[in-house]
Amino acid sequence: KQWYQRRVRGVLFWRQLTQLTLSQIQHAVTVNLISNLWLIKEFLPDMLHQDRGFVINVASTAGLIPGMRATDYAVAKAGCVHTIPQLAHLHCDSNLNFTAVCPGFVQTKMIHGLEGFLKCISPEEVASAAIRAAQEGREVLVLPMKWWYYWQRYRCIPARVFRAITASASNVIGQIVQEHYVGQEMHKKIQ
Repeated sequence: KQWYQRRVRGVLFWRQLTQLTLSQIQHAVTVNLISNLWLIKEFLPDMLHQDRGFVINVASTAGLIPGMRATDYAVAKAGCVHTIPQLAHLHCDSNLNFTAVCPGFVQTKMIHGLEGFLKCISPEEVASAAIRAAQEGREVLVLPMKWWYYWQRYRCIPARVFRAITASASNVIGQIVQEHYVGQEMHKKIQ
């Protein structure tokens, strides 16, 4: 099977929706969702013609599980996740594999300053797991495994109960972000 590669990039402002400008929201959705759709649009016709290949969308657990204080990011990453089953359904008669990779916190510049407070996984670990998942034909990969368990709980219990259980953890992460996140300096230019 043929592999196409691109540098994965994400934008995260770590602010509530009411604190963002329209430009910031548009920038986050463009970088986190539209760029993925555009890349797929460019390569999918050739992949379909060759009847082989893998489409791997890098999403996030934020696109599956509510709780982050970054609605723009979560909505864009949810779009990345839900693109995959849609494409898999539309092209079920092909030999293409479609996978959404949903990592938790990854050691990148996007979370610079928070590494000591959050359990992070390496980009190499995410890439290796993504390739394995695509080869196995999995549509959704959630990393690390504890996030998969959170996702399953979220899907199985009433939303109010889940929010009550996770509210304190979400508030703690929000407080840590407000006090220690330095990656936001990269985004101040986008107003």
